[in-house]
Amino acid sequence: MTASSALEQLAELQELDRVLREKEQEVDALRAELSGWEARLAERRQEAESLAARTADVDRRRRELEARLAEEEDKMKERRMRLNRIRNERELRALQHEIELAKTANQQMENEVIQLMEELEQLQAALVVAREQQEALEQEFQQQASTREDAVVRLRAEMEEARQKRAELAAKIDPQLLQRYEQIRARRGGLAVAEVRAAICLGCNMNLPPQFYNELLRGDEIRLCPNCHRILIWRANDAGAGSD
Repeated sequence: MTASSALEQLAELQELDRVLREKEQEVDALRAELSGWEARLAERRQEAESLAARTADVDRRRRELEARLAEEEDKMKERRMRLNRIRNERELRALQHEIELAKTANQQMENEVIQLMEELEQLQAALVVAREQQEALEQEFQQQASTREDAVVRLRAEMEEARQKRAELAAKIDPQLLQRYEQIRARRGGLAVAEVRAAICLGCNMNLPPQFYNELLRGDEIRLCPNCHRILIWRANDAGAGSD
């Protein structure tokens, strides 16, 4: 096999690797988008759950306070009944004082119940909104997830087809040359084969020495860029061919 034929095979292999890399990046981007949606949905769920917990806590405190207030009201009725039966002046004054203190305490509890009811009303309204937003986001997430999952399935099918083509092509390339290609590709960010145009390596955008370029044009052997050490390929349609 001539050097030019081997270079064309390497260039084709490079193109397949480029396609695979781009499709892998697309898959990663789609997965990242899905992760972002999942994170937003989890945050919205957490907000709704937090509101639900706060609502339940306030409602519990309200019910407990109302129960205590009902008990104190019963005690107050009992004190008033005792008040009518007491004839001792000292005991009467003590019970009246006790009643006044209880009335003050009950009034404080009533005020607290009212505050809790207002807070509960606000929390319940906020919870309704949070649940509606969560449901809307759930539906949107399902749509977005379905679209992106379909895209991932398609990309993976295309990647599998490209991998099969790559394996078939790699089997035709000289093993030592293939190993060299893989080593350069690993060191050079996935780009092992660079095209040459007008005596410039498009891998590093550096000018090639005139003598080196003229030798490259002969196409009798595989050459590496003196600057970036990528495999160079020149095609006859290069406008700068033959120029020193």
